[in-house]
Amino acid sequence: MQPKQHTEYQYLNLLRDLVDNGVEQTDRNTGVKTYSKFGGQFRFDLSVGFPLLTTKRVWWKGVVQELYWFLSGKSNIKYLVDNGVHIWDDYPYKLYKEKIAAGKVPDMTKEAFIEKIKSDNKYAKKFGNLPRIYGELWRRWPASKGRTIDQVKWVIDEMKDDPDAHNLIVTSWNPEYLYGMALPKNASRFPICHNMYQLNVKDGRVHLHLYQRSADIFLGVPFNIASYALLTLIFAQVTGNKPGEFIHTFGDVHIYENHIEAAKEQLKRKPKKFPRVAIDSKVKNVDDFRPEHVTLENYEPHPPIRGELTVSGGYFSKTSPRISMIAAIDKEMGIGKAGKIPWHIPEDMKWFKEKTLGHVVIMGKNTFTSLGKPLPGRTNIVVSDTKLVAPKGVFVVNSLGTAISLAEKKEKNGEIFFIGGGQLYASALRYTSRLYLTQLVGAFGADTFFPNYKSFTKLVFSKKGRSADYKYEFRILEKT
Repeated sequence: MQPKQHTEYQYLNLLRDLVDNGVEQTDRNTGVKTYSKFGGQFRFDLSVGFPLLTTKRVWWKGVVQELYWFLSGKSNIKYLVDNGVHIWDDYPYKLYKEKIAAGKVPDMTKEAFIEKIKSDNKYAKKFGNLPRIYGELWRRWPASKGRTIDQVKWVIDEMKDDPDAHNLIVTSWNPEYLYGMALPKNASRFPICHNMYQLNVKDGRVHLHLYQRSADIFLGVPFNIASYALLTLIFAQVTGNKPGEFIHTFGDVHIYENHIEAAKEQLKRKPKKFPRVAIDSKVKNVDDFRPEHVTLENYEPHPPIRGELTVSGGYFSKTSPRISMIAAIDKEMGIGKAGKIPWHIPEDMKWFKEKTLGHVVIMGKNTFTSLGKPLPGRTNIVVSDTKLVAPKGVFVVNSLGTAISLAEKKEKNGEIFFIGGGQLYASALRYTSRLYLTQLVGAFGADTFFPNYKSFTKLVFSKKGRSADYKYEFRILEKT
């Protein structure tokens, strides 16, 4: 008899299919390319092992703390931050950055922002909240006349009262709060991804079926599998049943372009035996549950493989464009000499046009003056602290924050580009998540320089080239 294939291959086979055959898309919220398919399903029998993936280490502490955060109905990141879990930090900080750009709050790095959340309860209450997300909707679904519904408690009571019930559903998908269906004052700032699960009891075993409308296969899905498998164990224990199957169904499942090389590394590895998870017998109802009640046994995975989190969400701006910079630099970080570019590389000009065409470009006054005219096929924004007469269709603003706010309103294709000069690059680097660099070999006596970009360590793309007397390398780098 043929030995049964390890159930982790369900995940690996889908990962490989997306790497090899995924349909290319561009996320309009982030400008990042993904490779996607529609529809897919995994099934894991929890009686034979716990599906914590073994082909890379999954951060178990984060899984358990986040699930407790959900089950306790919390929606402020302070609890997670206080417990060393930072997987949600980027979302409230993204909202804070919008306020920085609008001049409503003082500038602050993400690290300083998170430290302030941790140390200042009033500040955390004001800036650390992510309303209308999973925990709040599971435990306090808004109903008419100010009433709330505890969906988790309801399904547990129903499972005990009528184990054969077909209506054991917990949902996070409320059209009243989502996208263009919502009134602006009610709109959620975070798009619900794993949006509904249904429970079922058969022969004393609890099964949980999750529907996930949007799934990041490399970073998100391993976490989601572990989280909802653990949730199945909790539901089984508090209803006096045994765990059955966790079934995971996908709508749009995708891999981000900047995860493909990491995924290929994972696909070289063979699965190991799944671990076991036990919940303390003291947990008799869902509100008894605490992270310390969970024990993970015999987890011996392959080493972790890191990947950058792509932060989506942000309803009010409809799209939240990526902010990028594009520049050609020599080995001394030089970008200009006497107001001009000290080299001429047709391939670099083609690269610049391909990347920026159809997008908003932001530049300083001197850069605009040196160009002599607006760049065609692009929305031109010029930052100038002195009066500047510009052709019709060119937007002149007096601050970087105003430029970013305007660009976010005007950008239709998901990415804004800073194109120079040196002072603007230096001021805008903190808002930037991606660099498009043409790195020249040699130095050219420049008097204007690109800022230090040491935090951009993730190499997404690299291609070397040569033109006449110039050697160069096109590089795309992302902040880590």
